[in-house]
Amino acid sequence: METTIWIVMLVSLFGLLLMGAWIGVALGMTAFIIMMIWGGGIQLMGGQMWESLNMYGLTAVPAFMFMGEVILRSGLSERAYACIAPLTARLPGKLLQVNIIDMGF
Repeated sequence: METTIWIVMLVSLFGLLLMGAWIGVALGMTAFIIMMIWGGGIQLMGGQMWESLNMYGLTAVPAFMFMGEVILRSGLSERAYACIAPLTARLPGKLLQVNIIDMGF
């Protein structure tokens, strides 16, 4: 049974790739075919998708993106750069130094 699944998996994956499917689509379809063979199919796939997305650590990603967008749109990043840039005028690598200092605040 295990070798049959491996053969089906490799044939379906490379078959889809040779037909010109995108890599993500080919991997997803191959996973769906294997889950249908094992039994469970859509229910098993739904459970796997929920388990992979239901992680507390992933809540920081949209919050971080939202925070960056708010800082950019409010002009706070430009004002912070304009405030710190004169302090580093005599240092070599002015832009690098401003970015390092700005990230500290």
